Amino acid sequence: GNTHVFQYPEGIKDYIRKITANRPALMDDPFYIEKDDGKLRLETAFLWSPATDTVIHSYANSIKTTDGGTHETGFRNGITRALRAYIERRNLLPKGIPGVTSDDVKEGLVAVINVYLSGDVEFQGQTKGRLNSDITSQVESVVKHSLEHFLHDHQTLGDIIANRIILSAQARVASRLAKDAVHRKT
Repeated sequence: GNTHVFQYPEGIKDYIRKITANRPALMDDPFYIEKDDGKLRLETAFLWSPATDTVIHSYANSIKTTDGGTHETGFRNGITRALRAYIERRNLLPKGIPGVTSDDVKEGLVAVINVYLSGDVEFQGQTKGRLNSDITSQVESVVKHSLEHFLHDHQTLGDIIANRIILSAQARVASRLAKDAVHRKT
């Protein structure tokens, strides 16, 4: 029989390039964050595309967590808080847009999140589809600080991503206003 070797010399950086190969992206290279404090090793690569869907592949101790969990929640909270802070600091939010939501930030996002935990790892369900270990705040903190520093140091790219997210917020607000107008007429 045939042997297929799946090997990514640069790990999840190569993996995310493979899953985004036929998808336009807003950046040449994905963001990459790696942190290991002995108890938790976090590795994530992510980027934004002009598309409206969200693609997140998450893993805990090499097990695919199809239903997400605390590592995904922490990641989403971290990128949302970092981008909100960046947009605020750069005063990029247009009039009439009260703010950006985590859904605005997730739109067009492609991410691979990989965590390794030592000790007792809590999963939900027999298929281990969801990570329940209490790591949300640790992941959020690492992602938020790393992304904030990166955006601050690379403002051209930061503004491109911020404007992509603001576009999602504008579409959401316009959609709500249109819906309200229809409700008023009926």
